[in-house]
Amino acid sequence: MKNVLFVLLLCAASLATHAQVHGKIVELSDKGDTTVIPGAAVYWVNSNISTQSDANGDFTLMLAPNTKQLAVSAVGYKRQTIDITDT
Repeated sequence: MKNVLFVLLLCAASLATHAQVHGKIVELSDKGDTTVIPGAAVYWVNSNISTQSDANGDFTLMLAPNTKQLAVSAVGYKRQTIDITDT
């Protein structure tokens, strides 16, 4: 199974209820090249809030209350989970 690297760009909206996480799902090669991963599942752990990366690997996901772990999975890749901290 390949590892997938996902890049997160956190975006704070003026109202916390509308805050979103934006990012891109890519595979990083040994040479440093990146390949987008379309159709990857992106979701908050222990939540029903999820989305899928588009054809360019981009995703937008609403913030989930009371969860600090974001997970990404795609066919042929190992699932990865990262901890999100307040900024």
